[in-house]
Amino acid sequence: MPKIDNYVTFVKEQVAVQERLARKYDEDNYRSGLHFKTARTFADLAHFMEEIQKRGTQDIAYLNRGDTPQKRILLTFEEIEHAPDELLKELNLTENDRQELLIEYIIAQAGGVLSLDKIIMELYTRTKEVPKRTAVTQRLFRMASRGMIYNVPGKKGIYSTYELSEPDAKKMFGQFDGETAEEAQTPSPPPSPAPTAPKVERHSKLSKHFLYGTAPLGVPKS
Repeated sequence: MPKIDNYVTFVKEQVAVQERLARKYDEDNYRSGLHFKTARTFADLAHFMEEIQKRGTQDIAYLNRGDTPQKRILLTFEEIEHAPDELLKELNLTENDRQELLIEYIIAQAGGVLSLDKIIMELYTRTKEVPKRTAVTQRLFRMASRGMIYNVPGKKGIYSTYELSEPDAKKMFGQFDGETAEEAQTPSPPPSPAPTAPKVERHSKLSKHFLYGTAPLGVPKS
C-alpha cells in the first residue's frame, strides 16, 4: 500500500498545477478564479493529510475541529489530559475550564456534531457523576460564546466543533426547506385534473355535447 507521503506529494503537485493554470488564464477572471479556488482546496487537503501523518489516527478528535483563528489559539483536552498539576496551575486552568475542554473533546471525538443528551450521557460515562441538564446547557452556551463550539443552525440542542452553514446543517440532517429527507423523497399526489374547455360537436346541428376530459401529464389536451 502506498505511503501517505506519496499522496501528500501528489496533492502538493496539484496545487502547483492549478496555480500555473490560473496564471496561464490570467486574462479570464472567471477561469483563473476557478483554478485558484481549486489550488486552495488542494492546499487545505495537503495540510489535512500532513496533520494525519503527524498525529496518526489513534485519536481522531483533531480531525473534527474547525480551523478558525479562535479555535487555533484555544487549548485542547488532549494537550492537558496528562499534564502535571504544576503545569495546569501555570496555565490558570480552573475545574470549569477542564470540564469545557472535556466537553469539546467529547463532541470532536464523536465526529464533530453531538446532541445535548449524548453529551450528558458521555459525561456520566466518563465521570460516573450525573450532570445537571441546566448546568450543562449553561456551560455549552458559554463555550459557544467563546468560539469553542458552535450551535448547529436550525437544530436546538445540537452542537458542533466546526462551523456549519444552514444549508450544510439541512443536508447533514436530511432536511430540505423544512422537510425531512423522507418527506422530500415522497412524491406529492398529482394535482386534480382540470376540465378541458367545452367542445362542440360540429357534425350535429340538433345537439351540442360538452365533453370534459383529461390528458396524460405532459401531453397536450386535444
